Amino acid sequence: MQTTLERNVKCFSCRYESWRWRFMCFIVLRVCGQNQIFNTQYLEVYFMQYSLGVKRDEMRKLEEIAAAEERKLEQAEAFLEEDAAMFDEFLKENDKNSVEAIKA
Repeated sequence: MQTTLERNVKCFSCRYESWRWRFMCFIVLRVCGQNQIFNTQYLEVYFMQYSLGVKRDEMRKLEEIAAAEERKLEQAEAFLEEDAAMFDEFLKENDKNSVEAIKA
């Protein structure tokens, strides 16, 4: 027969398949003893802390990706401005050559 804590661990474990979850559940079940209320509350707090940690890590990764994409965009804008300046210079040179060709 399963205890309340073991049922709660199974419920939480099905949502979080990480080895860290399973290891923590094992430690809590083995080390903390028979105090079911404390164990359940401890697991819930741990699960919430772990969940927040995972979300923070994911947010950090997404922020790094966004920063890299922003750097690429700024670089592309700089190249575009440089190309536009070179194209304007080409047009000026082309107009100059056209005027000289007409005069000749």
